[in-house]
Amino acid sequence: MKLKKLKKKIQQLEKRLREGPQKLAKLKQKLQAAEATKGRARLAAAMKARWAAKRAAEASAKSTSSDDQHAAPGPTPQPPESRPDGV
Repeated sequence: MKLKKLKKKIQQLEKRLREGPQKLAKLKQKLQAAEATKGRARLAAAMKARWAAKRAAEASAKSTSSDDQHAAPGPTPQPPESRPDGV
């Protein structure tokens, strides 16, 4: 192998070794960002589901309260009596 070609190969190898850790760090950051995005998307989906359930509960409570206006008042439930043993 000629001397010029050998020097060029050595330079390319040195360059690759210098850039290697930087590329690795960059790829790790991208991976971390992608995982955080997945977690954020999962959280957003969970929150949307919670809000939808809350809205549905409020809507059913409103419809139930409007139905109760026309129904006859029934007996109110009494709280359970506490037992002497404290349970």
